[in-house]
Amino acid sequence: MKQKSFASFIIVMLLISQLLPGVATTYAEKSDLPDGVYEADYRYLKDGSSETSAAHGYLYVENTGRFIVEAEQIFFEHEITAENEGYIPYIGFRLPGYPKATISGADITGMDGYQEVEPSLVDQADENGNYVVRYELEEVTKAPDILIHVYMEGVPGFPGGVYDYWYNVQLEIDTSTLPIEVEADKTSLIDLIAEAEALFEAIPPSGTFIPNVISDGEHTYSTSQINNRLTNAKNVVNDPSASQAEVEAVSNNLQVAMDSVKRDQYFETGTLRFIVLDSMEEDAALSEHTGDFGEEVAILEQFGTHQAWVNIPVVGMSDDLDIRSSMAPANGEVRETFVAPIPFVRKETEEIIWYQASVRHANADDSVWQGLTFLRYSDEGVEKEVYLSFNVSQLNELEELFLLAEAFNETAEIGTANGQFDADHDVQENLQSAMEQAGRVSSNLAATRPEIAEAYERLDEAITEFLSKKQLEAGQYELQLADISEELADYVDSIYMNVDEDGTIDLEVTRREETTQVELVSQKDGEAVASSDEGGRTYLFSNIDLTNAYQLTVQHQGGQEQVFVTYFAMISSQVVEEEPPGNEEDQPSNEEEPPGNEEDQPSNEEEPPGNEEDQPSNEEEPPGDEGDQPSNEEEPPVNGGDQSGNEEDPPGNGGGQLENEEEVNGDEDRLQEKSPDNGEKQATGESSNESSGKVLPKTSTNLYMLLLLGSAMILLGGFAYLYMRKRLV
Repeated sequence: MKQKSFASFIIVMLLISQLLPGVATTYAEKSDLPDGVYEADYRYLKDGSSETSAAHGYLYVENTGRFIVEAEQIFFEHEITAENEGYIPYIGFRLPGYPKATISGADITGMDGYQEVEPSLVDQADENGNYVVRYELEEVTKAPDILIHVYMEGVPGFPGGVYDYWYNVQLEIDTSTLPIEVEADKTSLIDLIAEAEALFEAIPPSGTFIPNVISDGEHTYSTSQINNRLTNAKNVVNDPSASQAEVEAVSNNLQVAMDSVKRDQYFETGTLRFIVLDSMEEDAALSEHTGDFGEEVAILEQFGTHQAWVNIPVVGMSDDLDIRSSMAPANGEVRETFVAPIPFVRKETEEIIWYQASVRHANADDSVWQGLTFLRYSDEGVEKEVYLSFNVSQLNELEELFLLAEAFNETAEIGTANGQFDADHDVQENLQSAMEQAGRVSSNLAATRPEIAEAYERLDEAITEFLSKKQLEAGQYELQLADISEELADYVDSIYMNVDEDGTIDLEVTRREETTQVELVSQKDGEAVASSDEGGRTYLFSNIDLTNAYQLTVQHQGGQEQVFVTYFAMISSQVVEEEPPGNEEDQPSNEEEPPGNEEDQPSNEEEPPGNEEDQPSNEEEPPGDEGDQPSNEEEPPVNGGDQSGNEEDPPGNGGGQLENEEEVNGDEDRLQEKSPDNGEKQATGESSNESSGKVLPKTSTNLYMLLLLGSAMILLGGFAYLYMRKRLV
């Protein structure tokens, strides 16, 4: 029982010693020491400190330490008991030139730089006797780094009753009994004192600016510790008989105070939106006392820990308000049963008064801190209780991701075709389940930080898994800007996604004239995506990951900045088709009329075909035989063949000629003209003959024109007959 009690005491001391910071101890320079054996006391120090390590209790046996100097080698050895030797399966010292081992649980990095020590029995005949351990030293006065492994079974309070830990320690040897003279070097200590005094003046203790309140830039480290360690350091400097060990000890202690001041310094890092709730249940609602508070708190965070305080604005309360808040435990819980008064900070106006409350413990990391606190206050005899949630931004972010996933889930097409998602049942079910959790948590006003973080992470992973199933063939895709935001079109002209044969994806973003800058940042790692200027207003962003969310930031000439967050795999896209190759002459434009005979395409103003004599035109008549036309009101020519002019008529009846008729060239391959019916095709049944280089009318039309010409000739013959008969008479 006595042995177990002693072991438990040692374990507790080991755990406590690991929480106390320090720096490495270095002793005087190497001094010559004649060969021989020299008795010397020793002490094991906790890593980087001048304080005794709990491991010292395992490794110390009084009056057994001794130097052994032989053939320019220096050794130090001491004894350990047989019982303690069984608790230490490994012990080794660091070799010159190798880094100190790094301990992370059971994982040890850098053990190859250590020489393992094998304890040996002092008396080989006594198996229950003490063991001796021996280290080779680099210098007499330099404390070597020692790595030890402590393993015990049957220890209450540990998992499975097993105590299994590794430790870094240093071995301090008392050289005061050695026949050497070592003068302490105080230069570094004097410099450290000057540095410490400047630091303590630059970083004042809490309450310096406002009594009982932590202000921006102040620290909460013990001022008595600062004063004591600074005084001790100065005393050693002024003591001519001080040893090097004393110099190093006070240097280490002073450094601890300096590091602690830096660690415990507070900075006002911004503001946090908060809401006032009536409970912490899933059906929590906004409190009826919401109007007693402002909308944002100022937050002060400690530099080296998770500790945080907030300045809370209280509205419309009396100056003698009694207000208390719950304490912030290390496990992050909110305890309504233990509350303490919080200090007054300042009175901003007659209506607004600020109070300061501790809301987060130094050891409460993101996995445990709930982001909630409890307040109880009494004003003019009326006692009120409310809960403050500082998780507004986190809830909003979760809700935005949920709504994005919900909209995407409704429009995503499942399948193996280009642009679809080849997601199996499990992938779809995982996304649906994650959406349900995110929807439930985001609608709970009293949701804790860990709950929100878990729901967000799970939904993000489910979306990533689903998006990884998108099928995209190589090519260029135009993204629909409205799917990202209706406002994006005010800043960007277009976004194209280029998919290469090897699956790499680039993004082309063309900004509008009024937009001066476009940046793309991956929300997964916070890194800006590499881009190149493609000339003009186009940016090319390389190596886009469709499973990541991206933050697209655009800046306007006026200076305002707009941020859009999206997954590009969720955006509707349209494949940009390439123009097919071909002869431009064979590819008529939309304005070009199909080929045909001008005579077969009458304009809206043209009279229906017939005898031109019966249907005079209002237009100027085409030129004819002047000898046959004595008057100004000449008859229109009957036979188109009798007409002469600058333009050659196409075959057929000149009376059927159209206005704005284009000249027909026999060498042209095709006849192209603008139809008066605005490009509409003629009635079916037209045919063209390109063998002669001219477009010919249909056969039925030829017969009709031939009949019309014959009739005109008969009529002309009749007139000639009557004229000759009259002359003869």
